[in-house]
Formats: sequence, C-alpha cells, structure tokens
Amino acid sequence: MRKLLSTIAIVAGVTGIAGGAQAFSGPASVEAPDSNVVLASHGSCGWYAITVCTRGWSGAKRATYKYGGYVVNTSHISGFRNGWKCAVKGPTSKWRAKKLARKARHHGAYSAYVKHGCGH
Repeated sequence: MRKLLSTIAIVAGVTGIAGGAQAFSGPASVEAPDSNVVLASHGSCGWYAITVCTRGWSGAKRATYKYGGYVVNTSHISGFRNGWKCAVKGPTSKWRAKKLARKARHHGAYSAYVKHGCGH
C-alpha cells in the first residue's frame, strides 16, 4: 500500500496535478499521506533548492506553505546531513535550483541555498 501511495504522489508531483504544485523533474522523496514518513525514490539525483531545515517536521512543513516545495527527510538523500527535515524544491538542474533559491531568499528565506543529492 505504501509503495502505491508513493507512486501516486510521485506521478501527481511530476504532472503538477497535486494542488497546483509546480512540476519538477520528479521528487526525490515524498511525504506519505498517512504519516510523517518520507519515502525516498531510489536514484533520483539532482540539485535541490533548500529553503528551511529543522529537526522537526512542523517547521519544515510551514516553510512549504510560504515558499512551496515539499518536505524531505535528509536521511534518505545521499549528500545531505542525516537527521534533518528540509523544505525543498527539486531535484532539478543546478541553474534552476540556484534560481529557485534566489527567489526564496527574495521572499524571506534568507538562508536558502542549493545542494546536490540522490535518493537512496
């Protein structure tokens, strides 16, 4: 069941039908609708625009309401430090991630940055 929900969420995110969300090349991980578990999509590599990282889910989730994107558990993405919940957009190209981070900084996420990672 969890695998089915993950597939549905990825398809919805890629096609942009999930609440008018902006479509990317595909999320590296998605938040399962029935829990706070983040399911990583194996092999999803690219650059991420990171707006906010916190130790808890609530702060990162609030950031998605303001800046868009979705929440990832960094323990599921190689290249990211384990144990954080981050509001991100991507994976995408480095150029696009830089543009998204710059836009987020302009709108108040002053510590927004870009980072490369792969779902595992």
